[in-house]
Amino acid sequence: MLRGKWRDKWHCPRSWESPKVSRRASTEQGDEDITTVTAQSGYRFVYAVLGNIYCTINGSTGASGAATPVFPGALVQLVCVNSTSPTLTATTKADGTFTIQTYNPIPSDCKVVVVTPLSTCNSSLPATGGLVSSLRTVGSIVLRTDKHFLYTPEGFSYVLDLPS
Repeated sequence: MLRGKWRDKWHCPRSWESPKVSRRASTEQGDEDITTVTAQSGYRFVYAVLGNIYCTINGSTGASGAATPVFPGALVQLVCVNSTSPTLTATTKADGTFTIQTYNPIPSDCKVVVVTPLSTCNSSLPATGGLVSSLRTVGSIVLRTDKHFLYTPEGFSYVLDLPS
């Protein structure tokens, strides 16, 4: 731990010296209280699920590869069935990508669920049910004072009854 002139000489922020706990988060529905912990290293931990949704029966690229249409405007949820974690949501962008971030660790029982009917992007696809995928850990990366733990959908499949 750096103190006094040594901390000032090396321009170390005070947050590197001791853990801090704060409660804040912004979601699409507004602000909500969640606990964040800044570790001794000064990093704040962020957990992120990143992915792409394509307008196909399994949400992935089809035989045509790059010509496969994306699914813009789809509601994507992170659903954790056997935990007290709240359901987090995101909407896919024009390029079919989505990001769900939280400051709380993601339990292993969580799944990514696309609740918008597939018929929204292609009328020949089912109007009921949706896409579900388990999560795969990609790794972690440090960006400024945040350490991001990254997850991605393992592979979507169409299901008639969506988890809630």
